[in-house]
Amino acid sequence: MRRINLVGRVERGRPAAVSPWVAGASAGSLALLLASLLVAHATSQSELAVQGGANAEQQAAIGAITSRASDHPAVRAELGALHERASVVAGVQRSRVDASTRLLEMSRVLSRGGGPTLAPTGDRGAGGAARFSTTWDPHRLWLTAMEEEGDRLTIRGEGLSVGDVGELLVRLQASVYFRDVRLERTEQVTAGDDAQRVQRFTLVARL
Repeated sequence: MRRINLVGRVERGRPAAVSPWVAGASAGSLALLLASLLVAHATSQSELAVQGGANAEQQAAIGAITSRASDHPAVRAELGALHERASVVAGVQRSRVDASTRLLEMSRVLSRGGGPTLAPTGDRGAGGAARFSTTWDPHRLWLTAMEEEGDRLTIRGEGLSVGDVGELLVRLQASVYFRDVRLERTEQVTAGDDAQRVQRFTLVARL
């Protein structure tokens, strides 16, 4: 399981009724999200370079064996083992790239003036004709955790209203990087020392 904790809250452009606690904590959420993104991306690139070199060596070995005696039973067995190892390396590479890409996509979804990556045809993903707001302030919502297990992604967080949670749902449904996005749970809770009322939510999606 891959788990990313993103603790913090962001609040800008909020009427005076928004508490300083919410506004002050929001910068931490965005900073931790971006830090997690940069670390995952840097790690992915470094590991991809190492694994890419290993894969190149495997391919060279396959070529050498094939040129020697491709019809020998022992050579064919060795060739099959090398092909299998190369396939495993390629699968790991795809997994690392996908994780980094999803973090980049989440950053776009939660950026002011940003939005999800749409399919080339303009189809808005699972949301179909749903339209996300281009003027929505993403600082009205923050994430507390993202967990991946197999092809299932669970996203937890809090928003200032049901509408803010709905906006995140529509954006993720429109993205080409998430499938079958749905709201699993939402409830109004009191958070912070100033008893700020927020909507705590859980979203699930397939990768």
